[in-house]
Amino acid sequence: MAMVGSISVLSLSLVLLIQFFTASSAAVGELAEFSLPNLVSISSIEELSSRWIRSGDTEYDEGRIVLTPKPKHIVSKDETGVQLGSIWSAHSPASQLDAFTIELTIRSLGSFGLTNAGLSLFLVDKGSASLGQSNFGGPVVYKGLQLLVNMDEKLGPVLRVYLNDGKSINLATDYLGAYRYEFQGSHVPLTMKVAYENKFLKVTCDNKLLFQTDKVNLSSLLSGDLKLGIAASSPKNLKFHEQFEILKLTSYDSATADMKDDNDETLVAKHADSLDSRDGTGAAKFLQQQQKLREKLATSKSGVDPGSSFSSPSSESSSTNEELEYVKTRLESIINLVQKNGQARLLEEFSQLSNTIEKMSQSLALLQDQFGTLNNKYNELSNMFKKQSDLLDNYDTTLRSFDKVMQNQLKSSDSLDSKLSTLSSYYSSSMRDNSTPDYSGADSISKLKSLIYMIFLPLLALVALVALWIHRLRNDIKHSKVL
Repeated sequence: MAMVGSISVLSLSLVLLIQFFTASSAAVGELAEFSLPNLVSISSIEELSSRWIRSGDTEYDEGRIVLTPKPKHIVSKDETGVQLGSIWSAHSPASQLDAFTIELTIRSLGSFGLTNAGLSLFLVDKGSASLGQSNFGGPVVYKGLQLLVNMDEKLGPVLRVYLNDGKSINLATDYLGAYRYEFQGSHVPLTMKVAYENKFLKVTCDNKLLFQTDKVNLSSLLSGDLKLGIAASSPKNLKFHEQFEILKLTSYDSATADMKDDNDETLVAKHADSLDSRDGTGAAKFLQQQQKLREKLATSKSGVDPGSSFSSPSSESSSTNEELEYVKTRLESIINLVQKNGQARLLEEFSQLSNTIEKMSQSLALLQDQFGTLNNKYNELSNMFKKQSDLLDNYDTTLRSFDKVMQNQLKSSDSLDSKLSTLSSYYSSSMRDNSTPDYSGADSISKLKSLIYMIFLPLLALVALVALWIHRLRNDIKHSKVL
């Protein structure tokens, strides 16, 4: 009965949890004007023209929008040209916004390191200035929000947050925060999220906290006509070319549950060391927050004073336990984040990966079968050639024996012809010595000689023809063995 009661309580809890998530998801509406459809389901970038405006070198390729495609021709080392590409929303949201969440998944391919390439996400006033090369394909003068991803000479791989009020922006100094984040060389997509609600602004990257503050007021920006854009630029030189791709873009009309203010946030990005002296929204605040978080977690788990738990632990075992508790808390937070946000996506990706592996296994099995069939055919062909070679060797041996026999017969015929010539000479001389030659005997000998020539000459001709035929047959057999 206790087990049945536990199952009932668990079922009730599960139902309530599902209802809670259903209510939470229902309260968040997708902004169609600021979202891209499933890029796998379209076949051309022209299908987006009703809601999106593209510019520069932007093109569509197999489920992705490529802002800076790889040059189709070889560029010389001295080439200084720059590729620019961007897409911008054609319309503002139908109703005025007071909050939003933007989720953007991108990928960087090609060269890595200091490439002078970069990609930016813009949420700006519709009257912002035209695009320019100095801001990686985006506007230099604008009113609104910018998130820039690039490799900086001083900061390394970095994501920077800018808020501009309509002035010409200086990318090197005007950022609110700069956060080190590796995005090059791995070919792994990067998901950036930015959310705003009630003066609270939060930026994450792959669910890792990069920036948050409750002192940003975007009311004036959201009250006007807005446009959302993603812009990128890259050198044309293949040595430094970086291909930026958009894989997914989804926007919502409020802050999603995972982007709301969370005091238990455990994933905090590493900030640029050069920003430690900044106040308010800079890196110092985040580092302090991270330290306080660790102290809070240690206090809640171990029940000891924060100062003593980190500065002077009572023993080595207690320090180890604190570290284990901290690691456990971090893992639980990661699991919760995956359950909240990425579980369906991860399951989908694992399913696609599983299907791909299964197809590769089937292709490999088919290839092995074909290889086995080819190997059997090769063995059969080798055996056939071996049998043919043995047969030709037997023919060659037989013809050699026959040739020897014919040579002996030819020698015998030559000997017989010589004897007949000697006998004819003898009778001729005998007839000259006799004064009264016996013509009847000479006639008999002449007839005998004629008879012998009539018999043996055709025989000699036949033997010669047979020898010639044998010689040609041997040559044909040798030629076929060579082939």
